[in-house]
Amino acid sequence: MQGITGLTPEELGAISPEALKLANYQTRASGAIFLIFGLLAAAVVWTGFRRGDRWAWYALLTLPLLNVLIFVIVYMSVDFSAGVLPPPLLSAPVFLAITVVGLLLPIRRFFPKAG
Repeated sequence: MQGITGLTPEELGAISPEALKLANYQTRASGAIFLIFGLLAAAVVWTGFRRGDRWAWYALLTLPLLNVLIFVIVYMSVDFSAGVLPPPLLSAPVFLAITVVGLLLPIRRFFPKAG
């Protein structure tokens, strides 16, 4: 929160309890959304991706896209003068690399060479 607002949660709560309540709600709602998205991605991996179904490979392309979008949205919102980087600026590139590698390593299984 400090990397975006420039304020600690205590400072934000002192200025505006409603703003702190909104920030807490947004953090919890985002966590719930990521949990559900992760469970859906795991279901795709455990079913279609393991079987080599092409639809599953395409469906999992949403993971790198999600990481890029998170990084860009957070980057555009950061108050760099606060001196604190929000965790998504550090974790999104790591998860982006993991998901891209995870999609590229088995690519020949999903898209075999013609011939």
